[in-house]
Amino acid sequence: MVRSLVYLLLLVPLYGITQKTGGYTPMSQQEWFGNYQHYMAESEKLKEVKNADQHAELGQWAWEHGLEDEAWEQWLEAIKYDKNHTSSYTAMGYKKTNGSWQRPGNVNEEWVQQVKQSGRAFTYTFAFADDVEPEFFEEFSWRVRRLNWFIWHLTEGQMYLEKIKVVDKSTDGRFVIEKGRLYQTLLSGGGAVCYNSGQEDWYVKSGGRCYMRILCHEFFHGIFGFPDERHGCICLMQGGLYGIKTPDLKLCDKATHRESTVTPTSCWEMAMQRFPDMKHTGESHGRAPEVEIEIVNN
Repeated sequence: MVRSLVYLLLLVPLYGITQKTGGYTPMSQQEWFGNYQHYMAESEKLKEVKNADQHAELGQWAWEHGLEDEAWEQWLEAIKYDKNHTSSYTAMGYKKTNGSWQRPGNVNEEWVQQVKQSGRAFTYTFAFADDVEPEFFEEFSWRVRRLNWFIWHLTEGQMYLEKIKVVDKSTDGRFVIEKGRLYQTLLSGGGAVCYNSGQEDWYVKSGGRCYMRILCHEFFHGIFGFPDERHGCICLMQGGLYGIKTPDLKLCDKATHRESTVTPTSCWEMAMQRFPDMKHTGESHGRAPEVEIEIVNN
């Protein structure tokens, strides 16, 4: 079975999602796309500019206008030109501790081991069909880290990526970046699709610059067997939530779920059916453990 993602950009929601929902006001598709076009024009102007502040400023503009992944692209570009660019690291959620930039909070090692022993620490391969340059691998490593943070946050610290191998000139992976789509996002046809949702052999195909919230969305299709898009609640599995930042998204529960014939059960109910030892308590279990990333450049 294929779970096709028409999420964030192309889906016209079924339930008037432009209205305020759950305390947040999603952008209209037109507003979001206008912001994206402006961003693309401005980023093209900065393509050969090696000024960290200018890239950071564009990143902040993107963040404020619903373009989360584009913001990160600019902050990482800023750090490329200034290895200690304070505003970019701060914007990405880092704090300087003992002379180095680190994610805030502590890793609860005891809890992490419990999650691992429960079988919810995952080792996967991202396979790129194209030949990939080292610089792109470095950029993609940040995407993997963010994906891990999202998974940890959305499952209330009950799932994480333990080890990820990133390999080029291959299509043998849990996540496959298709040939010719290395630099594509959903807008230009990169997208993401989960195959065999909820089965042992689930896998995802995407573009190389697919949005991380979309990859997380597809991961949950695969690992939990969630049905196609949910509508009417601020949930990662919802389609059409333009401009809602990923940290503000949740997995819907009984209280926030909006029932439909396609999605009669909330995400948390389905997650706990699939993994009975998971609990939905709203508790924080510390910072996400660092994912080990192995790069194999063929």
